[in-house]
Amino acid sequence: MGQFIASAAAAALLVSLAGCATGGGGGGGGGGGGVNTDQFPSRQAVAAIAARPVPAVTERGDSTVSAWTFLGPFESTFTDVPVTDVTSVEQPYVAALGAEHFTVAGRCVARELAHFMARQGATPDERLRDHAVARCGSVGGAETFASWTVPDAKRHTDAKLLEHMAPDAMEGAKAFADHDLGVAFARGDDTAVIVVFASKPRVRVQATSRLGVGGQVEVKGRLVEGDTIESIWAHVNQGDVGVAPCERRGGTLPDFVFVCPVIATDAAAGFSISVKKPNRFLGMTIASGLVFPAGPLTTVAWQAAVWGTASPLPDDSEALAAAVLERTNGIRVGAGLPPLRVDAAQSLTTAKLVPQYFGNQLDSTLVDQIALGAMAGWDLASPVKDGDFSSLVVPGASLDELMGAALDAPGSRATLMDPDAGIAAVGAMRDGSQTRLLLTTWVPYTRTDAAEVQKIVFESLKAERRRRGFKGGLGEVGMEDAVAAASNRLQGGEEPMPVLESLLQQTVDVMQRNFKGWSIITTDPDHIAWPEELLTPRMTYVSVAAGTRLQKGSPWATTAVLIVAFVDKGIVADGADPSDTPSDTVDGADVPTAAVLPAR
Repeated sequence: MGQFIASAAAAALLVSLAGCATGGGGGGGGGGGGVNTDQFPSRQAVAAIAARPVPAVTERGDSTVSAWTFLGPFESTFTDVPVTDVTSVEQPYVAALGAEHFTVAGRCVARELAHFMARQGATPDERLRDHAVARCGSVGGAETFASWTVPDAKRHTDAKLLEHMAPDAMEGAKAFADHDLGVAFARGDDTAVIVVFASKPRVRVQATSRLGVGGQVEVKGRLVEGDTIESIWAHVNQGDVGVAPCERRGGTLPDFVFVCPVIATDAAAGFSISVKKPNRFLGMTIASGLVFPAGPLTTVAWQAAVWGTASPLPDDSEALAAAVLERTNGIRVGAGLPPLRVDAAQSLTTAKLVPQYFGNQLDSTLVDQIALGAMAGWDLASPVKDGDFSSLVVPGASLDELMGAALDAPGSRATLMDPDAGIAAVGAMRDGSQTRLLLTTWVPYTRTDAAEVQKIVFESLKAERRRRGFKGGLGEVGMEDAVAAASNRLQGGEEPMPVLESLLQQTVDVMQRNFKGWSIITTDPDHIAWPEELLTPRMTYVSVAAGTRLQKGSPWATTAVLIVAFVDKGIVADGADPSDTPSDTVDGADVPTAAVLPAR
């Protein structure tokens, strides 16, 4: 199934300032943090995209089956490698095009497609084709195939049929001379078929084992993309609804090595490799396949993935989206995850984008803008901090098969089963025998209470200092009114740096000592990457101000954390026992002037 995925997560940004008792405030840097909402199209731009004429969406005349028995056998290794032997059917094609173009995987896929078409009289749908590619040991690519069929074939020998179809099939193969190829011939009751399968891989995976060893499977290979890649990552399915990131180990692009954690009892687990190109928002799945954690998979039977009881898909798009979310929440609750809250207003916006997204797949810029428009969430009713987006095309007319396909693909599984997600919008449309989905989930932003955040940050900083072995405490500077005013300014939407400068200057003026300040923009106040200077015995007193900020009217929120710290120059060595550091209970009432602070 064709799939695009995207995620947005806010990164922390740190800016520091120094304040001196002798000369006023210092200078510092500026900038933003969190998700850069400048990349989102405006609310008006999203509305304009949705209002465009609806493009036509092409549907294939595939045969949709829910179960099938392959010919087999299948390898337990990755097989995008050249064949070492040549069959009589392949021989003329190999002679014309070269043996290096014909792969073990290509042969296997062509064999299975020809077998299906000879018996069903039609091409298999995308689910079955994808499974054939994966079972055959390929990680896929830009795949296509061509076929030639002769009816009433029982009157002719194999040799006569191959001779009759050879000219057209040879021309078809030559059209894909720069692809990996496979050629196969099959006969049905009264039909003969020859299939040329062609694949343009975006990665070359080494012919290593796909079996689990010690709870993990290694996928090692090399990118063959001509374009520059900004980042690469991989995911693997775990159990019925779990998905885990694979660890990238060693290798400099274009080479990569992923170690994927698997559940040892899983008979098969899907994995995907995705990349993001420069100046693109959407990550694109460039490879996917199957690994076998429990050992060699000998069955040749295929059953369409299903989840839940069989029920027909609603024809109405709104009812279809509601059914998908209702079934998703049932699955999440059963897996011990919180249900997703449907945002009705945002779902209406997403629904309007579905035909534009799937009807403009050749326009990568517009597709990115549509995905960004869906993720922007202009109509969301509450603040968010992270989001996931994926798209899916699924054949069939049953809700249980639709959900099975959505959970079978690691990308859409990660979107729907994100344990931190709490808000969702789904856009859906039926197009003949196919269902097209846009799936977006968001992680709610819950750290909106400034006083709570200030306490969390202060306690977290103390805990990190204790973890590093400091025996002294960490006191609070007695500037409660100034801190409260700074927090109110942040909550009101003011930029952090001017607020920090003001708080720093007020603190220096009152305390008549040297202080240093930091501005940290984060979406996760519970887990801040602390500047090293705050993690030495020299920093003995701090003030913390915080405020949640919505970015430019959007629901994407960040927290600005301002820290003003006293630099105790009386502590001369980071490794010394700071026995003269203050207690944790120092406040403004106990420290009316700077005189009781440790001597510099």
